[in-house]
Amino acid sequence: MAPQKTAAGISRRCTRPPSFVVGFTLVELLVVLAIIAALAAILLPVFARVREKGRQVVCVSHVRQLGQALLMYASDHNDMLVPGALVYPATAGTPPGDWYNVLQPYIRNADILRCPTKPSADLIAYGWNYQNFGYYYGRHGRGWCTVKGDVLAPAETIIIGDNEDLQARQIANIRYLYASAGTQRYRAARHSGGGLYVYLDGHAKHHRRDWLQDHLGLFTINASD
Repeated sequence: MAPQKTAAGISRRCTRPPSFVVGFTLVELLVVLAIIAALAAILLPVFARVREKGRQVVCVSHVRQLGQALLMYASDHNDMLVPGALVYPATAGTPPGDWYNVLQPYIRNADILRCPTKPSADLIAYGWNYQNFGYYYGRHGRGWCTVKGDVLAPAETIIIGDNEDLQARQIANIRYLYASAGTQRYRAARHSGGGLYVYLDGHAKHHRRDWLQDHLGLFTINASD
């Protein structure tokens, strides 16, 4: 806009009124922060549960693959299940003989021995039901092994699953399942208070540790044993 002249001949420009920046008050900022904190408190546990569900899906896949490896081993060895150990206790100079070493030819990827919730490379995350399926020589008259056909209810018999959490004894590489009533703390609780287990017929389930305490017959060759 062209400058205007006053009666005295002094140029004067038309000016706009000054603008003002409107900001938040301290109270408003505190309210916004409180809302964000409340949303985080609600959503973070949800995200954590979703992540854990994803890990459980991977873990179920692992135990199922181990179950299939077990069945293939039995098929190749006259229906004999894999032994808990070939040599016990292990001695210097003897080849590795734990159950997961014996199953290696039937396992596509050694990573399936590791649980995504327990990812340490030094840990075998799954345990073999050694107390009932090949712990010491002479058990069930089959040496170190058990004949698969001797199990009357394979769909009701746990064979492999999440082993104990590291916090149970602060030692690594626990590779067996503990089924006796006095060893509840040696059963896994890392997946929503429990663990994932594969049955002798190949299906897998999640069981809470406290629920298993009342269903120890699932670990035995036959519930009446």
